[in-house]
Amino acid sequence: MRDSGKRNIGDGNVLKMRRKKTINKLSKSIENSGDIIINTDRNGIITYVNKSFCEFYGYRKEDMVGKVTPRILKSGNHTENFYNSYWSTLLQKKRVKGFQFTNKCKNGKIVHVEVSADSILDDSKEIIGFLAIQRDVTQRVRNENAQNVILNIANLSQTTSDIGQLMKYIQTELGKVVDTTNFYVALYNEETVSFDLPYYTNEKDHINSFPAGKTLTSLVIKKQRSLLLKEVEIDKLIKQNIIDDIGFNSKVWLGVPLKVKNKITGVFVVQSYVHEEAYTIEDLHILEIISNQISITVERNLYEKRLLKALETSKSTQLQLQKQNEEIILNNNRIESLYRVSQLQVNSTQELLDYALHEAIKLTSSKIGYIYFYNEESKQFTLNTWSKDVMNECSVMNPLTLYDLENTGIWGEAVRQRKPIMVNNFLAENDLKKGTPNGHVMLTKFLTIPVICENTIVAVIGVANKVVDYDNSDIRQLSLLMDNVWKVSERTILIDKLKSAKVKAEESDRLKSAFLANMSHEIRTPMNAVLGFAELLKSPNLSGDKQKKYIDIITKSGNRLLKTISDIVDISRIEAGHLQVNNRFIDIHKTLKDILTIFQQNLLEKNLQIKVNCSLLETQSNIYTDSLKIHTILENLIMNAIKFTHKGFIEINCCLKNEELLVTIKDTGIGIPISRQSAVFDRFIQSDIEDKEVYEGSGLGLAIAKSYVEILGGKLWLKSKVGVGSTFFFTIPYKTA
Repeated sequence: MRDSGKRNIGDGNVLKMRRKKTINKLSKSIENSGDIIINTDRNGIITYVNKSFCEFYGYRKEDMVGKVTPRILKSGNHTENFYNSYWSTLLQKKRVKGFQFTNKCKNGKIVHVEVSADSILDDSKEIIGFLAIQRDVTQRVRNENAQNVILNIANLSQTTSDIGQLMKYIQTELGKVVDTTNFYVALYNEETVSFDLPYYTNEKDHINSFPAGKTLTSLVIKKQRSLLLKEVEIDKLIKQNIIDDIGFNSKVWLGVPLKVKNKITGVFVVQSYVHEEAYTIEDLHILEIISNQISITVERNLYEKRLLKALETSKSTQLQLQKQNEEIILNNNRIESLYRVSQLQVNSTQELLDYALHEAIKLTSSKIGYIYFYNEESKQFTLNTWSKDVMNECSVMNPLTLYDLENTGIWGEAVRQRKPIMVNNFLAENDLKKGTPNGHVMLTKFLTIPVICENTIVAVIGVANKVVDYDNSDIRQLSLLMDNVWKVSERTILIDKLKSAKVKAEESDRLKSAFLANMSHEIRTPMNAVLGFAELLKSPNLSGDKQKKYIDIITKSGNRLLKTISDIVDISRIEAGHLQVNNRFIDIHKTLKDILTIFQQNLLEKNLQIKVNCSLLETQSNIYTDSLKIHTILENLIMNAIKFTHKGFIEINCCLKNEELLVTIKDTGIGIPISRQSAVFDRFIQSDIEDKEVYEGSGLGLAIAKSYVEILGGKLWLKSKVGVGSTFFFTIPYKTA
């Protein structure tokens, strides 16, 4: 019995050894199997991969064990439902066979595998893990896909001559087989010795053409064959001076020639900046087959272009005849219109312009129109006339008749660009628009042109809402009509000017008489005050306060008298043209400070606030100009603001704008009526103002200021509203040497 027990123990050990030996052999077989073998636990976490797995996917064992499958291998080609179906089958303890996956290797390469998998059960038939065996079917899938791709591309190439459409389709289809991220077709242009790119997609740049030169693309044409080159081979070609080192370096470059009737007309290229193994000889053969389909499309495209050119040539004569006929009709209409304008008997320029607008609307088949005068100095439009239909369709309350150029939208572009502006879809979005007020007539199509006389824009005419689009013939008709109208109007204007000159001469005599009377008053009044109070100072027993009061009155009257005489002298020099400019450096900050000191007492007496804002830096404040004239300009404008402002403030601003010094003097005074704004700078005009007695002074200050500004090469203008105040602007050139 003892011997029997020993024998049983010995037999058991032998069985264990045999079993262990068998397991070791099985493990080695699994490890060295040509198939890819993966073992996971119940949760899909990898517990084992064999050597074939590591060689195929490029991962080490330690990279994989503990990872969840198939996340690390996901290519992005499958949906979550696809993976759920796979795992659902295994969890039901069913075998999976022939399941095809598209996976991604560590180097990014896409591969196809066929999977057989089963559950691993314990003694109680519970799942403790899964075993999967994969086989590489990449080449088989690629061959199948390649056949389908080639067939699909061939079908499309037979029906289209649009190279761009075909290339986009090829990139998508071919992308199922090879990497087409960087893909282009280059057609060789013999005339320019360059390549045109009807289709080009690239991660690094975007171009439409490039010189042939010593490039890889031109090398394909030179070698008359396809080229598959890796980075090392490309570098070697550069060192041998066979190609130039141009653009971004590719890890691998594949180019296939395009042939039309045995002549290479271009090159079909794919390249990768990342993976050196992205393309193989098999890929080259696929591209060569596809290049034939591209060549067929290129040939068809060239044939259609030749056919189209022939058709265009055949139509050319017909179009020329049609154009000539249209020109004849156009010229007849134009001649008739110009003749009517030249024969028109009018009593005024306004009557002529009203008629011109009527003709413009008729000639261009428009529904509405307008004419605005334009002043290049003030940069303002003044409404002259508009068509009756405008008023019928317009319900804007109190429409403006005066517009600043800077506030105009698209219709002001005729002045800003100094050319006709044509918009045939006015309802579309346009950055140049600035909106229209509620009730404005609806515009659908629009044409406006500047009227230019001696290189100066004098007016703009606009027409709108033609049934069909405006074209260049409308621009020509409108331009010729307005040129002729303006010449006729110049004659009328000349006659009007002669009449006006006569009236002005008479008015000037009257104004000068009034001026002399006013000057007599301005000289006598302060002189009488000086003499009268000087005499009173002789009185004995005068108190100190009275003496001071009389002296202040004498000083004030003397200053008034001196100012009047200075104004008369200055205006006389201006009238005689004897003014000279004596430039030197002045500090504009200091100049403003000095002038404000002069008027400090006046401001205190009227309880007025003064605000000064000068944006010039200290390094910018030195200006090369005539110091005396700048002082006079500023003094006259500030004095004018103080004189006509009873409460509120006076604000002085200065800044640099378009290489000029811009100064503004703003007040909250009585304001100036629009009817008198253009006259305030005229000499002698103050004498004709009805309430002149209320404001002492010669009235020459603004005229002198304007003359001085213009002598210094600048401009002086104003904006004013009665009861709100006035703002005077002037510019002078900003010179630092």
